[in-house]
Amino acid sequence: MQARYRLWFDDPAFRVLVAEQDGRLTGLVAYDAVQLRQLSVHPDLWGTGLAVRLVEACLDDVVADGGATVSLWVLADNHRARRFYERTGWRQTAETSTSPFAPYPATVGYRRSLAGRSPGQPT
Repeated sequence: MQARYRLWFDDPAFRVLVAEQDGRLTGLVAYDAVQLRQLSVHPDLWGTGLAVRLVEACLDDVVADGGATVSLWVLADNHRARRFYERTGWRQTAETSTSPFAPYPATVGYRRSLAGRSPGQPT
């Protein structure tokens, strides 16, 4: 995972939003103008809406910069994450791949249109 973050942080378009509570990191979303690259929420906070708020903040930022579509890759076997994305408006594409990081698991593509979205107003 460190190699992934090194590549991302070398890109000036890469952004990270973090959530914290009582000085403790509780979640983060990493993205650029066209792709959500990482969403992480502490397991104790799954189901609280924190992941939705992080993704919505990311999408608000992309829209504010004129973005119209955001994509992401998710592990094919991560059914919990796939249900989350589908429930929150992401649509699976026909794209499949393998992760560039060992052990190279299968991934599937998702996309979300931001057409008609204004910052602060989820679609």
